[in-house]
Amino acid sequence: MIRLVKVVPAAKVRLFDLMTRKENDLSRRGVGTFRRSGRKAKNRATWSHVRYQGRIDLARVGGGITAKIRTAGRAANRWQLLHAFIGWLDRHFGDQIQLFTVHYKKS
Repeated sequence: MIRLVKVVPAAKVRLFDLMTRKENDLSRRGVGTFRRSGRKAKNRATWSHVRYQGRIDLARVGGGITAKIRTAGRAANRWQLLHAFIGWLDRHFGDQIQLFTVHYKKS
């Protein structure tokens, strides 16, 4: 199952840049749970979690961000990557996010 998370930042916040910088900083210090994986591309990134199976495909869309969360493994554990990503967003950028929505799609 694919979950599509759409994030709308507060006015004049470049959230994609802030997120990639934060992930880069945490990764460089050897802390944090998300790691960049795959190729580098402008306005796109792919992240994986150190503990949970699956990946997150991030893309800058207009002023906001879309995150396709693709999970693998047992159906009972598929919520964990979504939970970790939303928690990470709230923990680091909660005051800079205006709205986020989650859409569920069958793969």
